[in-house]
Amino acid sequence: MGHHRVVRPEISGNFPAANDRRRRMERRYVGISDASAYLGMSQRWMYRESRKHGIPRYYFGGRLKFRIDDLDRWAQQQKTT
Repeated sequence: MGHHRVVRPEISGNFPAANDRRRRMERRYVGISDASAYLGMSQRWMYRESRKHGIPRYYFGGRLKFRIDDLDRWAQQQKTT
């Protein structure tokens, strides 16, 4: 008899929905370089502005992290008319 291979979505890489979900979870928090690139600013600016002007930030194991949705909300609040 032939062998049947069990395909598990979480490890196969052949299921787009599972891959999208994994990608979103992996990118929930980004480091200073990705956050500064996302806003088009320098890392130095990100450190300074997050400390002085309330850009939401998080520390995990001594590493500064940002959430993209927090950056989007903060940027919207900076909008001028």
